[in-house]
Amino acid sequence: MNEIVIYICIALLVISVILMIVSCKEVVPEDIDYAFYTLPFYKIGRLIYKKIFEERDGQGAYYQKLYDSIHTLNPAGKTSDELASFFIKKIGLSLLIIFVGLLFVLAFDYTGKKEYLLVDGKVERPDPGSRNNRILATIDIDGEEPIENYELEIASRQYTKEQLDTMLPEFITALERDFLGKNKSVDFINSDVCISQSIEGYPFSVNYKWDNKEVINRRGELMEDIPDEGVIVSFDATITYLDYSWIHTFSVHVFPKELTRSEYIRGRIEEAINIKDIDTATKEYMELPSDIDGVTVVWTEEKEEHLFILVILIIASSIGIFAGQDKDLGKRVEERDEQMLEDYTEIVSKLTLLIGAGMTVRGAFRKVALDYKAKKDTGGPIRYAYEEMLFTIHEMDSGVEETVCYSHFSSRARVQKYVKLVSLLDQNLKLGVGTMLITLREETRDAFEDRKNLIEKKSEEAGTKLLVPMILMLVVVVVVIMVPAFMSM
Repeated sequence: MNEIVIYICIALLVISVILMIVSCKEVVPEDIDYAFYTLPFYKIGRLIYKKIFEERDGQGAYYQKLYDSIHTLNPAGKTSDELASFFIKKIGLSLLIIFVGLLFVLAFDYTGKKEYLLVDGKVERPDPGSRNNRILATIDIDGEEPIENYELEIASRQYTKEQLDTMLPEFITALERDFLGKNKSVDFINSDVCISQSIEGYPFSVNYKWDNKEVINRRGELMEDIPDEGVIVSFDATITYLDYSWIHTFSVHVFPKELTRSEYIRGRIEEAINIKDIDTATKEYMELPSDIDGVTVVWTEEKEEHLFILVILIIASSIGIFAGQDKDLGKRVEERDEQMLEDYTEIVSKLTLLIGAGMTVRGAFRKVALDYKAKKDTGGPIRYAYEEMLFTIHEMDSGVEETVCYSHFSSRARVQKYVKLVSLLDQNLKLGVGTMLITLREETRDAFEDRKNLIEKKSEEAGTKLLVPMILMLVVVVVVIMVPAFMSM
């Protein structure tokens, strides 16, 4: 099966090379960015696009669907050229992935063959100490059905007694060198030794036994209270491999563990503190040692460093306030838009009422704005929509044309409803009040309906916001009820 796959990969690679040669004279559109390794595949994509679409005038539902999508995104551009670039790039990148994938398959097959363990009916054994090899094999038997996926476990190669005897002296030398650790010689051990059970590169395992665990513990660490003249410790290293075993006996001279200057001073300080602690056990204060072996000791209490954390909190707070101001400003803008939307119904209804009573549009606009100003002067709240109307009145009084003032009003309002209102006011200047009144009354009814929908939406949002506090209250109630129940059990 693998051989068929390899033949197919080779065939596809040959076809790809042929297409590269055939399409070498094709020109890639300028709007496509390419590298030296993608250019040949874009040229193939150009050739395929020309044969499939251009020569058939782009027939097909798939082509038309993509054409419509690109035209929708950029109606002012050349849709056919953009679609061509789209197809060329898509085809080229697809071919590049296929080509690289086929090369990877061939390379993987080649390297895999070099790693085969089963060659000409022979299986290479792994080195001693390494993991056993597991391979899958197919066994062909004359006149019988082949046995496929036969799992074969190959144990590591074993050494003969003669090979082990030859290897043993070298292993013992490596074992003693590993045992010393940082020590220079077995005659002077003053730092921890290495109690290892194996040495890399050798098939042997080792088990240590020694006669004095009070000098060297099981981890090879030197214990305390070793006399200055040292202690002789005898070791028996039992070396084993399968059914063979050897015993290597050696002795080491262990001296007190060598300490660094800092470790020595620390130990002496602890001894002095213990003495002072005993001497001042009945006193209110314990006097600390001020001199250790001629070295002056100064005691200073370390205080917890809170200043750095405080500075970080201050900086974080300032950044939070700085960013929070921007967020609050954005929230205020949103609230302003919502408030203008809420006031729209009232403003339209007032304008409709006043215009229907015989006032001009400009007079009604002024009347609504000035009534608001009178209420605000007596302590009424600020309403952004009415403030914009006041600004528009002042603009008219300064001599700006009425239609221009209305246009400025709609631009400042930034709410679509007011844009529609301004268009109705402009309609009055062109067609007269009669037609405008009918439209304004319809707009008033629509505005009341929109106001009702807005109130319903806000009530739903309020219910959603209350959901989290209600859940928290439920959790508190459950805890208050359950905790006493569990404590009484």
